[in-house]
Amino acid sequence: QTRDRFIISQLQAKNIYQELIISPNKLEAYYLNHPDEFKVEDQVKLRMIVLNKATEAEAETKRALAGEISSKIKQGAAFAEMATVYSDGSKRNEGGDWGWVERRVLRKELAGPAFALKPGELSEIIETPGEIYLMLVEDKKSAHRKSLTEVRPEIERLLMTEEQNRLRKQYIDRLKKKTYVRYF
Repeated sequence: QTRDRFIISQLQAKNIYQELIISPNKLEAYYLNHPDEFKVEDQVKLRMIVLNKATEAEAETKRALAGEISSKIKQGAAFAEMATVYSDGSKRNEGGDWGWVERRVLRKELAGPAFALKPGELSEIIETPGEIYLMLVEDKKSAHRKSLTEVRPEIERLLMTEEQNRLRKQYIDRLKKKTYVRYF
């Protein structure tokens, strides 16, 4: 079986993969014909402190803690440091850094306030049924289309895969024409 797999892979390498060349014109044509694939929505570079609240008694304590954290940040404490110390969220160890986030990724309760903030601005305390949030928007990017240089490797891989599949099918069809297979 190993020998057969090796033979098959060598035949494919010789008859399929060796012939592959993706021209710059094909890349550019694909980029121009598929503009929606390379759109990027509005994004914010976001840091968040998440405080989980299980019971109503715990909620009151967490609200007071959120207010205290907010005032410390406004007095000059680093948001990342506060997130590392106080946050219950999954990004705690990264200082609450969520990186670049699109509106559709965030919950509705968070998306509105996050995209309303200016870069460097701290949100008010945002309360949902299960958590309390504090957000800091570090930067913003408006909706745009990625440039060809940014997406060239992605398009190249896609076109390469399509071409490999086409050549593989073509090669198998040629082999089928040459060969007689009898089923029992």
